[in-house]
Amino acid sequence: EHTVQLTETALINQKVINETRFQYIRRRNQQESQNSSVITRVSEAFVDGGAQVGFSFNNEDRFELQNFTSWSAGNHSLKAGIRIRNVRIRDVSPQNFSGTFTFSGGVGPQLDANNDIVLDPVTNQPVLVPLTSIERYRRTRVLSSLGFTPAQVRLRGGGATQFSITGGDPEATVSQTDFGPFIQDDWRIRPNFTLSLGLRYETQTNIHDRTDFA
Repeated sequence: EHTVQLTETALINQKVINETRFQYIRRRNQQESQNSSVITRVSEAFVDGGAQVGFSFNNEDRFELQNFTSWSAGNHSLKAGIRIRNVRIRDVSPQNFSGTFTFSGGVGPQLDANNDIVLDPVTNQPVLVPLTSIERYRRTRVLSSLGFTPAQVRLRGGGATQFSITGGDPEATVSQTDFGPFIQDDWRIRPNFTLSLGLRYETQTNIHDRTDFA
């Protein structure tokens, strides 16, 4: 983050003072993963894979310019000025663009030593047993290495519980400029009574209403 600030004050004459202020802020935030491979998340066991942040960054630029003039005229102390601000933000976040496999516990068929489904002798239906997340992951790895198809692996209680992946355009940008002039008058009507009056106008690029007086 870098910040530059400049201020200039000018004494025009005995009754008029002018002040100018400028500020510029530049922020850069970057993240880059060394490994963007698919994430494997086994609940209550482990997480494997890359950081999945890809090349993420957030760039922000802001500037503000103000100019004020103060002067006196009889019983009036007047001040007029203007403020201009601008902000530009560019954000790129390719989170989870490679995908995440999640393995959770549940129930599945009991398998014999040959990885065949055990059937109930009475109902001829698969015998269901509780499966932990790590057991579901183990079945997936073992059965896949033995040449079982994905459908056969899922039939035997393997396979990921969920797969998520993010796609599309990871970039988002926004910018805005606002503009606000004003004038105010502190009118000293009597030594113990001062009336303060002011008028201000504001507008900005992201709102189409252009009648913002106060």
